[in-house]
Amino acid sequence: MMLIAALLVSAVSNASAFVPCTNDSAFRTQLDAVKIYYDTQTGNTETCAGYIAAAAGLEAESIADATANDIDSADALIVGAPTWHTDSEDQRSGTAWDDWL
Repeated sequence: MMLIAALLVSAVSNASAFVPCTNDSAFRTQLDAVKIYYDTQTGNTETCAGYIAAAAGLEAESIADATANDIDSADALIVGAPTWHTDSEDQRSGTAWDDWL
């Protein structure tokens, strides 16, 4: 009899894990200052940053327009950088990212 009671209690407690949450706030992350920065040579990185910004409800900004305070005040950064490089020892991407890196 004790085994049946223990199994019943176990089954009921496990079943509650599958009940949908009525308050969806537990599934959200609160970040006050998420920023998307990009720079581009051909426009492809800017296009991708725009897609990500639209999906996230944010605005994509060129890293060339960012200040150190903008970067430091962000809770999270989403960055887009081109994969091209100039084959030089410095200023390898040919974009404003070179000034930040």
